[in-house]
Amino acid sequence: MSTATIALGFSSHLAHATISFPEQAEIFAAAGFKNVSGAWRGKCSFGHIPFVRDLNGDGRPDAIIRDGGTACYGSTGVGFHLITKQATGKWTRILNSPGEPLFLKTVGRHGWPEIEIQTPSQCHTVYSWDGKKFAKNRQQFKGKPCVNKGI
Repeated sequence: MSTATIALGFSSHLAHATISFPEQAEIFAAAGFKNVSGAWRGKCSFGHIPFVRDLNGDGRPDAIIRDGGTACYGSTGVGFHLITKQATGKWTRILNSPGEPLFLKTVGRHGWPEIEIQTPSQCHTVYSWDGKKFAKNRQQFKGKPCVNKGI
């Protein structure tokens, strides 16, 4: 299985150059972040938006918020929130997970790419959109199936 990644750290220019401050505020609010002296604080740490792009081809933007902290994300230390803009214009969080998202070329329903959640483990969970939510689909490492009793 071939994969494609979105290099979150290298796409930060896409986030703030293409969305207004009020829209950034809506994105953070959808994930439960609060504005603290001009920075956005979640349950674990301050977050940032390194990525805004239409992931599923519906013509509306989707955003990633990254934050960190071992209190929330264990030994992984980092996590992310996937926020999507609905047809109504409202931003909604559709996934929150420890680890780093790796967007695969394979797709679930409604054009959403499958997401491999990369963590320090040797077996990563792949989530697929089932039409309502991202659900655990399988375990893999470097594109090959693996067995993990946690799925």
